[in-house]
Amino acid sequence: MADTTTAGACSALADLLKANRDMTVKACAACPEDKRLYQLADGKATPLWLLGHMANVANFVGITMGLGKDPVFPADWSAKFNPTEFGGGPITTDAANYPAWDDLVAKYTEVMTVLADGTAALEDSQLTGPALGTVPPPMAAMVPNLQAAIVMHVLHDPHHRGQLALLAGS
Repeated sequence: MADTTTAGACSALADLLKANRDMTVKACAACPEDKRLYQLADGKATPLWLLGHMANVANFVGITMGLGKDPVFPADWSAKFNPTEFGGGPITTDAANYPAWDDLVAKYTEVMTVLADGTAALEDSQLTGPALGTVPPPMAAMVPNLQAAIVMHVLHDPHHRGQLALLAGS
């Protein structure tokens, strides 16, 4: 991972997180209601699941582990949006299994705002130090420092936003 600890790195990362947030919210606005639970095949991600997954990961890895802050994403939603290898349930097209789209968009927006604002409040020198929260042993290689916990979302969101947009246009 490239070293981003030059002057203003935290501010730049916060700006990238806010840009990701805004682009994802725009992609969500363009997702037709009848495509929100569209799957290419049984058990595969839907736009709704992808949005919840982005919020859940930003909450857990970015806010809780990275920044050491209390979670923003509701605990009862988390397992719905974890991949199965991290204890999540199967992805379904049953709307009753998930929060409402608008509620999820609002929560995603809140999570990304908390992560961006928390990142902006950091000192650049903290980035190469440890995450400010507890990193479970299985996640230690993925989150070796605070920078990794934040940069992950600069990369994670566009990946899944692209999937969301492709499914919404299918």
